[in-house]
Amino acid sequence: MDEINKDFDWDYLDKEFGRIFKGIKDFNFARKEFHTKPALISLEPIKGYIKYAAYDGQEYDEKKYKIENGKWDHEHCSLSLKKIRDGDTYYANSNEVIILCEEVYKHYKTEIENRKKTT
Repeated sequence: MDEINKDFDWDYLDKEFGRIFKGIKDFNFARKEFHTKPALISLEPIKGYIKYAAYDGQEYDEKKYKIENGKWDHEHCSLSLKKIRDGDTYYANSNEVIILCEEVYKHYKTEIENRKKTT
């Protein structure tokens, strides 16, 4: 069995798991590999910040955004907030609303499978 990351506060994550997954109906998680991709970047600050978003070919306003290759270089686990970087594997539900790092998915795999059966 894989060793659980002792740096994670599993008691806290247990509470967050219930909160985050409360309204989720899609428990069809698939293992994926993250790869760096282009990002949409706002040309002007929005509410004081430059906005970044993954670019997957969607339409955008060229007067407000630019595309930069390689700028979307990581995701975050929805529970632990661990960075998922180029080449890392992770689990995501169908629309990638929830993204889980390997360690978190393995820790909650039984719970996820049980919820999948009841939805």
